[in-house]
Amino acid sequence: GTAGVYKGVYGKFERAQQSANEDGVPQGTPPVNPLEMVARLEKRLKENPNDLQEQMMAGRSYMTLQRWTDAEKAWRKAVELDERNEVAQFNLADVLIRRATPGNKAVYEEALDHVEKALINVPREPVVLWTKGLALFHLGRTQEADQAWTAALQNLPLGSQDAEFIKKALQDLRGGKAPSE
Repeated sequence: GTAGVYKGVYGKFERAQQSANEDGVPQGTPPVNPLEMVARLEKRLKENPNDLQEQMMAGRSYMTLQRWTDAEKAWRKAVELDERNEVAQFNLADVLIRRATPGNKAVYEEALDHVEKALINVPREPVVLWTKGLALFHLGRTQEADQAWTAALQNLPLGSQDAEFIKKALQDLRGGKAPSE
């Protein structure tokens, strides 16, 4: 459930942030083995760990490969390098939520803090608002989760798959049920 809306809305957010092929490979070139690409990226990061764009590329790559510990490390470094970067703040929050164990309020509080920082630059971005609501829901702050998801819904095209998913999550939340994740 959450994955569905997340993939749709997050994909839009991610595409807006990536303007070129991440590995600098010209369009039309045969695909590169992702593991080889990550190995080259890791080598470049060893030489220059303070390269924000490379850290962000690493974070995205690790998330794609579901290497969550590495993804968290890369996004933490990206946030350290540029605290105002909404992409890094959002993705760190996302990784924290994905890795959180139920009931670990400290992790959800930290994720919420990163989401709030991302919202400074993208206050109406549906996936960021969805993620905020998700963190709030896990913190037991259902009224605030409702507000975040309502705001996310208002920034989506009516009738879209993402909008329908959020409507259902809001109905579940308002009916006292846990939204499908």
